[in-house]
Amino acid sequence: MGDRFLLHYSQKDPRDWRLRCLIEHPYDPGWEQGTYEKCHEDIRPKHKAGDTIIDVVVRDQKPVIRSMFTIKDTAIVNGEYVWYFDEYYFADKEPYPLTGSYIKYRMMFLDTYLNKYSSENPVEYVKKHYIRYKKGEKPASIKSKDWDMILERRKEKNREKTR
Repeated sequence: MGDRFLLHYSQKDPRDWRLRCLIEHPYDPGWEQGTYEKCHEDIRPKHKAGDTIIDVVVRDQKPVIRSMFTIKDTAIVNGEYVWYFDEYYFADKEPYPLTGSYIKYRMMFLDTYLNKYSSENPVEYVKKHYIRYKKGEKPASIKSKDWDMILERRKEKNREKTR
């Protein structure tokens, strides 16, 4: 299918744009276990191993790249398509700014971005300037208490699955 931007909710507090919104968007991207399983359910079946997903959030009313991963594998779990990844890149420092309104990054393909908006490939920028983490590793810029909340929310979700 190809590499794609996906827009996600982050915390409402603009200082915490790196955090997932644990109410409206609590699970994806799942850096803590290397999964993407709830959001954008309409496009998950269309992607395959090797496709790169560029995680976009809003910071100061402008779109930025928070994280990025490449799908290693896909599976159907309880009727839902799940993407798996082993590593991800995270914006511990200044994030890559994207042009224009954030809403256009809801599900835009990377090729569309390169053809319409920029000749600079943000994937290459992220690989050079972001920190690469293995799944389950806490990004340096996320406070331990916030990471613990992410892990607790994930445990709650996993317990719900087994009921």
